Amino acid sequence: MEAQNKIAIVLLPALLALFALTSCANTDPWAAARKQFELGQSFENGAGVPKDLAKALDAYTRSAEQGYAPAQNRLGEMFYTGEKIPKDFAAAADWFRKAAAQADISAENYLGLMYQNGEGVPKSYEQAVAWFTKAAESGLVSAQYNLATLYQNGDGVLRDPAKAVEWFTKAAEQGNSDSFFNLGAMYQNGDGVTKDPDKAADWYKRGAIEDPRASFNLGLMYESGEGVEKDLAKAAQWYQKAAEQDNVSAQHNLAVLYATGEGVEKDPAKAAEWFRKAAEQGDPSAQLYLATMYSSGAGADRDLVQAYKWASLANDTRLVDSLKRRMTKQQLEEAEKLVGEGN
Repeated sequence: MEAQNKIAIVLLPALLALFALTSCANTDPWAAARKQFELGQSFENGAGVPKDLAKALDAYTRSAEQGYAPAQNRLGEMFYTGEKIPKDFAAAADWFRKAAAQADISAENYLGLMYQNGEGVPKSYEQAVAWFTKAAESGLVSAQYNLATLYQNGDGVLRDPAKAVEWFTKAAEQGNSDSFFNLGAMYQNGDGVTKDPDKAADWYKRGAIEDPRASFNLGLMYESGEGVEKDLAKAAQWYQKAAEQDNVSAQHNLAVLYATGEGVEKDPAKAAEWFRKAAEQGDPSAQLYLATMYSSGAGADRDLVQAYKWASLANDTRLVDSLKRRMTKQQLEEAEKLVGEGN
């Protein structure tokens, strides 16, 4: 019995040491760094504590210096965007490199952007392609879109519209609305794929939920009957949707439909309203239409001062000279002042 007790006494320290080693092995090596990172999030967002950016940066930095990739990436984002702290592209690149070395896909994408734009690093499309590819192959939708645009434009790689379609499609499958529009344009023009107006219209319809460019292009397709049955009423609807989102081309085309009564009831006043919106965005054709309407009094009260202003901005010297002959000296001085002010 005494011998057994002696054995137990001898073995106990060894068992305790083994238990301690096992416990250490099972401990999360990132627990402390993660805790600091989560503390930084709390201070940054005011979650359970008062917002305190200085404390957030301190916590993120403590975590990042322990090698925690999410903290390194967050610091990189903050220095890159400059939303909450002064921009510092060099510091951003440094933190993104540390995170990307651990295969953080967000950091890889940011490095691609920085090399693409020469922000904090020497401009290098080749490096941009390499970093976008790493993140894109890991499934990051923004990197897939960014990589597709490089292949589409031939930046850093040989132009390869087929590869652009491949990566736009991957991004579109994850709901990227810019990819919807680009795929629509590529199917419409036969760029990298067989020309297919039906598929173009389908992609534009998916993109039109958020993208006024897609709505405008759908309007064009319905107006011309390309890929869809010609329908001027639907063209007007799509133009209206894009015009309400400040798409200047849609505002112009919608105004033309109201002026001619195609697809909508003829309404010179509405035509003038939409021409004015497009003219105020610098569309020269809309400016000339508006000048003509003010000059004739069709759709707007006759106003030679406004007619002169818009004709001048449209750079139509013939109409300007014609208006000068009809205007008083006072009207001409007022009009010239408006042109000079850009109003």
